[in-house]
Amino acid sequence: MKFAQAVSTAIDAEAALGEVASSVRSQIDGDVDLVVLHCTPHYRGHYEPMLARVHAALSPTHVIGCTGEALFGGGGELDGTPAVALLAASVPGATLRPFAVGKDELSADRTAAALEASGVGDAEGDPSAIVLLAEPFSTPVDLLLDAVNAVCPGRPVVGGLASVMQEGANRLFLDGRVVRDGVVGLAIGGALRMHTLVSQGCRPVGKPLVVTKADRNIVMTLGGKPALECVQEAYAAADTEEQALMASGLLLGRVIDEHRETFARGDFLVRNVMGFDRDSGAVIAGDFFRAGQTIQFHVRDAATADEDLDAMLASFAASGHTPLAGLCFSCNGRGQRMFDDAHHETKRIHDACGPIPIVGHFAAGEFGTLGGRAFIHGHTLSLGIFHTD
Repeated sequence: MKFAQAVSTAIDAEAALGEVASSVRSQIDGDVDLVVLHCTPHYRGHYEPMLARVHAALSPTHVIGCTGEALFGGGGELDGTPAVALLAASVPGATLRPFAVGKDELSADRTAAALEASGVGDAEGDPSAIVLLAEPFSTPVDLLLDAVNAVCPGRPVVGGLASVMQEGANRLFLDGRVVRDGVVGLAIGGALRMHTLVSQGCRPVGKPLVVTKADRNIVMTLGGKPALECVQEAYAAADTEEQALMASGLLLGRVIDEHRETFARGDFLVRNVMGFDRDSGAVIAGDFFRAGQTIQFHVRDAATADEDLDAMLASFAASGHTPLAGLCFSCNGRGQRMFDDAHHETKRIHDACGPIPIVGHFAAGEFGTLGGRAFIHGHTLSLGIFHTD
């Protein structure tokens, strides 16, 4: 199996596609089975001819990709510049199943049926992973992920929302189509495997607490106490550094697997705390909660994000698989907005996996699997690493 990547920052769309297509063509002999294509919105109005140029130059069997405000590619991260990033692969023996669900099919009674009709969940043991890219303004994400979890239970998911933050400006790419709404995806299996990881970059503070009263995203009491009182207790018990992090952005994590006896970092689905009701003592968070769930407050900073990603990459290294390439989807609030040095996350992946080709985009929300279920995340890195058994 062979993977190759290329990037271009040429302003002219035809010149940019010519550069990347010529580069990867020179690196791969024979058939191109898969192309992953990401580009910035600087090429708006030229997406169709760009995709046509990819097919003319490389004759790929399948293409998937989308627009993003900033990209991964070329061994680094491309932000604030016109950019095209392309990954090409020759993967004999791989099973690649593309699918698309338009906005008219994104409904409670149609989405699962549309996924089933695509054949995405047919083979037992396959797919090894699903790449999922969605247009943010037309996609009810929770409904989509409920359908994915129902049709492909336990299958790892990696991907993200296209991140041009102007309605109507995003595009998704699937084979020969430029798609304006909904979701596109690719199920990966056969001889090609993918390891996925989700780095939320958070650490718990305080102690685990049980929700005793909640209404949707409003947590009223924890262990019988007003939730805000529990926040204040956790703050008082924290050290100076953690207090500063709590003050700058408190997070709330709910345990994914309640059958565990103890909980540590990575066992929680973490959401932002959006505010407090000081009259009632409630905490308002970016998720729905119910009585009986275990939660814990969390904080996030660059050092914790590094520790989290490094630990997960070390776990992959311990598996003994040889990494071939990666698809990376990081929150558009990370990158140089979070870290002091350029290309920070790419460097850490390369430190652990070697100089493998990596493409992707900084997303408006990241898809990733925790505890056997796919979720939408924020301020998170979701990574898929191609390998063989």
